[in-house]
This record gives sequence, structure tokens and C-alpha cells, in this order.
Amino acid sequence: MNTLNKITTTLCDGIMSLLAGWPAGVVLVVIATVAGVAMALVFRYTSRQRRLGRAVELCRAQVLAIKLYKDDPVVMFRSLGSLLKYTGLRLWYCLPPLVVMAVPLVLLLTQLARWYEYCPLTPGRSAVVELQVAEKDWPNWKNASLKTPEQVVVAAGPVRDDLQRAVYWRIRANGQTPAIIRCELQSEAFGKRVAMAADRDMLSPVSPRRPGADWLDRLLHPGDPGFAAASPVRGFVVHHERRATPLFGLDVPWWLTFVLVSMLAAVLARPFVKVRF
Repeated sequence: MNTLNKITTTLCDGIMSLLAGWPAGVVLVVIATVAGVAMALVFRYTSRQRRLGRAVELCRAQVLAIKLYKDDPVVMFRSLGSLLKYTGLRLWYCLPPLVVMAVPLVLLLTQLARWYEYCPLTPGRSAVVELQVAEKDWPNWKNASLKTPEQVVVAAGPVRDDLQRAVYWRIRANGQTPAIIRCELQSEAFGKRVAMAADRDMLSPVSPRRPGADWLDRLLHPGDPGFAAASPVRGFVVHHERRATPLFGLDVPWWLTFVLVSMLAAVLARPFVKVRF
């Protein structure tokens, strides 16, 4: 999983670097539009378009029958049953392309989350650092220390939570460039990248968590390599503030914007791609 995350992170960061300087909202709309057109193409070549088109026509025929025979309850309910049947058949034909698109979409969304979910630290702002420790290693690792470079200041801590087996510090940014902080105990040390920038609204990758060995944890947090299963550390987290993504005066989640724009792009591309949904 670490290798896959490294590949997808490198590709995503390369694409985002090409769009550097563009407004964050414009970049998101461009990526969502391209993704929507790509999904329409994938849908066309992974679905049974003839059978799907036939199911669509049968659905329309049943809707028309319901309108024409609305005064005949027997015919109307019979048409309604057929409509439900053909709608289910239509969904069944849509299932294979949805399965094919599921993995690429999840990988894309987890990468976009690095850029749109959280704000980088800016000079003077602080964040809580959390070290999550395995149960068997807690007696030793609860005494771990946090080492920081000069652009990061430890403002408070450590605070130890025996119940959650976690150690907390509060750090404050004293610079504008990303930095590496380290948790150390004797000869062992584990690092975590802290995203920092001059402007908190600047579009930059922020990976709040270095994941553990669990594959789902690594899938959802691809920015840092996961810890090995034998590692005493189960997670290394910097609690960044969430980013606001205003749209038409509303704070719309970035992922909702992505979904709506990509769906609209797929629908608008339908006559050009020659696909039926």
C-alpha cells in the first residue's frame, strides 16, 4: 500500500504543480470536469450499452403508459410494476462500470483531500500533535520526547493519556516552509511532515496523519508512509484546521463540489462520448 500511495501521490502532486497559481476553486472544478468526462468514457466501454439503452426505452414506455392509462388502475399498477422491474434492470447494467470506477475514484478523492481538507500552519498558528502508541509499548513510549527544527516551536506538553495510550504536544509555527518533527525514545525515532505556508488559504498538500499498518488507514491517509505492523507507533497526527471552501457565499464541502461538477460534466459530455446511463 505504501508503494501505491507513493505512486499516486507523485502523480497528483505533479498535476497540481502544473496548476500552481490558479485559484483553488478553479483547480477543483477543472479536475472534477476532467474526471467527469473520463467517467463517461469508462462507463461507455465497460457497460452493455445496447441492453442499457433497451432498459431505458422500456422505462420510458412504462412512464408513458402510466400517463395514458391513469384512469385504469389495473393497467396503471401493472405498468408501475414493470417500471420498477426495468429500473432495477437498468441499475444492474450500471453496476459493472461503477465497480470499475470505484478504486480510481477513491484514490483520487483521498489525494484531493490532502489539498482541500486542511489548512497548512502559518507563522504564529498552533496545532496539537498526537502520538498513538501500541498497548504493549505504552509503558516505555509514553516517555517519548518531541524534537522539532527551528521553524517549529513546542509550546506545551507532553500530556499523556493512559486510557487512549497517546501523548500530546502543542506546536507553533515559526516559519513558512514544511518541516519534519520527530518523536524519539532512546535510539528510536519516527518522523512526521508538518505542512506550513505563508498563507493558510494557499493551496498546498496537508497530510495530518501518518497512518499505522492497517490498509484502510493507509488508503485514507496516503501522504505519509504507514508504520510497520511491529512498530510501537500506531499513528502520528498533526491536528490541522479544516479548510473552508466557499461557493456562492456558502461553505460547501470540497468533495460535494467535486461530485456535482463531475456528474454535470459527465451528463454534458454524453452526446459527444455517445454513452447512455
